[in-house]
Amino acid sequence: METFELLLTLLGACVALAVLARALDLPLAVTLVLGGMGIAFIPGLPSLVLDPSWCWRCSCRRCCRSAPTAPTGRPSATTSGPS
Repeated sequence: METFELLLTLLGACVALAVLARALDLPLAVTLVLGGMGIAFIPGLPSLVLDPSWCWRCSCRRCCRSAPTAPTGRPSATTSGPS
């Protein structure tokens, strides 16, 4: 359960950093990188080791599902022929 609690804490930190970025009118990416660097230097935080199959199920599989399929060999309606 320690991993789940740590993930929830990190999610809360991301939300807090997003609110801070909006309040200070800073780019979100810069704020998240600086916040992540700050979190990395906190002593005593446990290492977070995630199961690779869990990461695959949560993120990568959605990207692969929306990938275009192989072409059928027929020209599409938007092509105008050789140019």
